[in-house]
Amino acid sequence: MEEEIKAVAEEILRRAEEEGFVRIFAHYDADGLTSAGILCNAFLRRGISFHTSIIPKLSPQLVKALGAEEGLILLCDMGTAQLDLVLELPKDVVIIDHHAPPPPPETEDADDASAVLSAFSPSVSFLRKKAVAIFSEREAKTEGADAGGREEHSILLLNPVAVTGKDEDAFCAASLAYLVAKHLGANEDLAGLAIAGALGDRQELTEGINRKILDEALDAGVVSARRGLKLYGENLKDALLFSTDPYTELAGSPESVEAFCKEMNVPAERKISELSEEEQRRIADALVALLHTPENEGEKGAAGLYADALFGTSYVLNEEVIPSAYEFMRVVDACGRFGKGGIGLALCLRDESMLDEARRLHRKFQTKLVLELRRVRESRNSAASAVKEMPNLYYFFVRERGITGVLAGILARYIFVDKPVVVLNTIGKPENETKISARCGTLLKGVVDLSTAVSVAALKVGGFGGGHPSAAGASIPAGTEKAFIEEVNRIVGEQRKSLT
Repeated sequence: MEEEIKAVAEEILRRAEEEGFVRIFAHYDADGLTSAGILCNAFLRRGISFHTSIIPKLSPQLVKALGAEEGLILLCDMGTAQLDLVLELPKDVVIIDHHAPPPPPETEDADDASAVLSAFSPSVSFLRKKAVAIFSEREAKTEGADAGGREEHSILLLNPVAVTGKDEDAFCAASLAYLVAKHLGANEDLAGLAIAGALGDRQELTEGINRKILDEALDAGVVSARRGLKLYGENLKDALLFSTDPYTELAGSPESVEAFCKEMNVPAERKISELSEEEQRRIADALVALLHTPENEGEKGAAGLYADALFGTSYVLNEEVIPSAYEFMRVVDACGRFGKGGIGLALCLRDESMLDEARRLHRKFQTKLVLELRRVRESRNSAASAVKEMPNLYYFFVRERGITGVLAGILARYIFVDKPVVVLNTIGKPENETKISARCGTLLKGVVDLSTAVSVAALKVGGFGGGHPSAAGASIPAGTEKAFIEEVNRIVGEQRKSLT
């Protein structure tokens, strides 16, 4: 795949020189922001002009508007799910992504990734069929051309998931962007951003592309590893009070945190870095014992996964403005989700002047999460539970804006682990649209395909969506929530039935 990555980098340079400018659009989560940050750093170092926008979604309206943008269009952590619309643009576009393509037009072999991409455009070609697809189009010139004149443009898609048909957990948009950046100059110091992006998408760092990047970063001293609690904060009390991922039953309750620290015989004001590994292990074991999980055969597995989320190896980013990889990732993510992607991008560009504001946004974000998790916790055993259950999923209407996807992930990983969780946000903007985030816990990996379920259900009610088998999102028209949930429940039921 290295040859394909190098070819992508060379093509970006060629097109950037021709256009004189790169117009970047990136998703607002940690992976999107760090992938954009990596490329912005690389472009700055080469003297390439660019303009970056951080956005929550690539809507059909925005895709159409891209046609009027100047420069080379570069999409980070998005674009594959909207491939059918992007292919209609009369411009050169580069997509660096790791999401699945949308449900294809009619094709004889939907399981063959090459056939699926070819169904969108017969002009598609591949570089070794490992990572890169190229869609070349020729359009009639409308002005200033002789009769029959043609103008060529192409869409370059760097996405191993779309090209191979395999949804891997071992790379993300940031790790792909980093591999490209390495061919744009001496950018090995940016590996920490790729690690943060992978952590943001909850990916494995023990295999594949992510493992290769991590090993190189550790060897170069760009990243360091330590073992202990995977919590962060000014002190133990602060870490426990606002910890939502990993989630603890103490979150949002100062009294419970004080009582817990007293029971552990550890001062609440001590920094986690000052605690011995034995003390940190003891705290992690006690937090596992507090977690509420379903009393079923999957409980031991869920408890074990929770223990791994609390205690183990974490990483220090030696070149970034926030050393803790987990904290850096979550602070950047919070900036993006509050519509302050520029602040998150500034952190990726190592602008320390943005730290105070970024941390304020992160605290605000954590407070919103804690409030919603408390509502779930307090209503969990009542008839009026905030989380509703259907045969094949749980669903929940959020009351706080900007936290839909993160909250869905927390509920699926730590509380409702036996079925997918769908969180609906009807209070965002625009008012005629409902945002959807669907997640399934690690115990359900390989059992359901939420990308298919959510995208098909969204299309049925007049919306659009996509993502990964274990994490997907959608936007649907307001008023179609009931029909959407019922359709996802039906599809997930059929998926589970097909495996039994």
